[in-house]
Amino acid sequence: RLARDGHDVALADVQGSSLNDVAQEIAALGRRTMAHYSDVSKEQDVAALVGDVASKLGSVDIVRTHRHG
Repeated sequence: RLARDGHDVALADVQGSSLNDVAQEIAALGRRTMAHYSDVSKEQDVAALVGDVASKLGSVDIVRTHRHG
C-alpha cells in the first residue's frame, strides 16, 4: 500500500523470508525499494537498518511493523 500511495519502501525481515519477492512487486510500481535482512529485536540491527535506509532512500518517515504468527 505504501508504494501505491507513492512512497519508496524499505523492507526488513529475518533471513529466509520473501523480502526479495515483495521488493520486486514494489519496484514494478515504479518506487525505489530495498530489502534488508536483520533481526529487529536486536538494537544494533535496527541501528544498521535505519542507517542503511537513510543513506539509500533518504529520511525514514513512516515505520510500520507486522508480527508473524
